[in-house]
Amino acid sequence: MSILDNIQKLCREYDITVAKLEKELNFSNGSLYKWASSSPSIDKVQKVAKYFKVSFDKLYYGFELSEFERLIDYVKNGRSDEQFAVDTGVDFEELSGITMGLITEPPALDTILKIASSNPVDHIVSEEDLVKAAGYSLEDLENIKSDDQEFQDIQTIAAHFDGEDYTDEEMQEILDYVKYIKSKRK
Repeated sequence: MSILDNIQKLCREYDITVAKLEKELNFSNGSLYKWASSSPSIDKVQKVAKYFKVSFDKLYYGFELSEFERLIDYVKNGRSDEQFAVDTGVDFEELSGITMGLITEPPALDTILKIASSNPVDHIVSEEDLVKAAGYSLEDLENIKSDDQEFQDIQTIAAHFDGEDYTDEEMQEILDYVKYIKSKRK
């Protein structure tokens, strides 16, 4: 999203037109629309951010980039990018871009959830903290979780052992393996 898109979104949230915003901030008529094709001055961006009571990052990128990077650093918890990618299941290139601060748009919500699932400091940085800093709402989080639950329900059906007879020892081995797989999520 461009800065103009982000401003238009904020205008909708605050029930104000772009023209009225320009007037309130003493900007020339149509000046904000020019930001779609030319870079605005920092002081003007700061004026708009102050008007909406949002950070520069939120206005410019559409999400709290600096806060997101800070939280990711906590979650990374000293791991190398390689180990972090293995632990989260996120593509190494994508995760490196995130950890090195090379992103200008929020990662997909499923990427954020994968990162959150490998969070050794969830008592400091919650899944919700990561989701909000990336510009998603808690409603977005609930929607993806309900979709994921439907998928998990399907996986559960596929995991039944219909028509098979297992000894108690074999069944215990299967249950131990399931426990092992679940432990890898953390």
